[in-house]
Amino acid sequence: MPARFQLLIFDLDGTLIDSSLDLAHAMNAAMRHFGFPEHNVEEVRSFVGDGASKLVERALPEGHKDKLEEGKKVFLDYYEEHCLEFTKPYEGVEEMLDALVGVPKAIATNKPEYLAKKIVEGLGWNDTFLQLLGGDSLAERKPDALVVRTICDRIGISPAGTLMIGDGPQDVGAGKNAGAFTCGVTWGFRGEELLRGTGPTYLINHPLELVQIL
Repeated sequence: MPARFQLLIFDLDGTLIDSSLDLAHAMNAAMRHFGFPEHNVEEVRSFVGDGASKLVERALPEGHKDKLEEGKKVFLDYYEEHCLEFTKPYEGVEEMLDALVGVPKAIATNKPEYLAKKIVEGLGWNDTFLQLLGGDSLAERKPDALVVRTICDRIGISPAGTLMIGDGPQDVGAGKNAGAFTCGVTWGFRGEELLRGTGPTYLINHPLELVQIL
């Protein structure tokens, strides 16, 4: 096992940033649009991970999946306008990124690419990451291997020298499927028990533990 990885690929929501409150507000704007019951933040966190369509589908009440496209539009329009109101890096993330200056880094998220880029730009991270791919950037999304392999190809580093870092099974799955090493983070939307069951190479409880791994 390499002592130092040549490339770090990060998930975004639940890994680098806590976006749960802005996501919940946007989702509840869509629920209010239809007169449906709203969701609390914990519920919305449980819906996140497989892209905007799945998020809205999971939030809609049973028997109303025909409202998916309209609900998705309301959700995305609201979220685009408000996605940086409460979203912030998790404690220790900025320090971790500072400590890893010089190590090639990228983002692989299932969030739509234009929204991910808006958040990364708003947080001042444009020069931090060499690549950013969203859930709509390619023909497949995490846990498919395509996103990890594409980033590796574009940067010119093998998956065998890459560490995929995230809070969800989609992240661990994408890394494993691409032949990369994986690191689960317990501070995000999924929690330690679920992540441990996915069998990541590493499991960490604080961003600065990543620096120790490297």
